[in-house]
Amino acid sequence: MSSLSKILISVLVIMALIIFAGILINNRLSTTAQTMENYLNIVEQHTSNKNWSQSQNEFTRVMQYWDELEKSWTIMANHTDIDEISTSLNRIKKLIDLKESSMVLSELYVLKELVRNVPQKEKLTLNNIL
Repeated sequence: MSSLSKILISVLVIMALIIFAGILINNRLSTTAQTMENYLNIVEQHTSNKNWSQSQNEFTRVMQYWDELEKSWTIMANHTDIDEISTSLNRIKKLIDLKESSMVLSELYVLKELVRNVPQKEKLTLNNIL
C-alpha cells in the first residue's frame, strides 16, 4: 500500500469519526433540549393558572435538571448560549418568587427559544465546520 493510500485512508477515517461524533453530540443536545423544554412547558402551565406553589416546585425541578445538563452542554455548546440560559433561569426564579405571571411567561418564552437554538447552532453543517 502506498503512502498516498495510507494518508487518504487516515483522512477518511478521521472525517468519519468527526461526522459520527457530530451526530452523537447533536442527538444528545436535541434530546436534552426537548426534555428541558417539556419541563418549562409544565412551569408555564402552572404559571398561567397562577398556581404559584406548583410553579415553584416544577421550576426547582428545572433548575436541578439544568445543573446536571449545564456540565455536559459546556463541553458541547457555545458558552455565551449557556450563560444566557443561566441568566434567564435566574430571572424566572426571581419572577416566580414575586408572582409576576406575565413577566414569567414572557421570560419562559425567551428561555425556550434559547434552549431550542442550542442544538441548531451546534448542528454539524458545512457552515459550522468552515
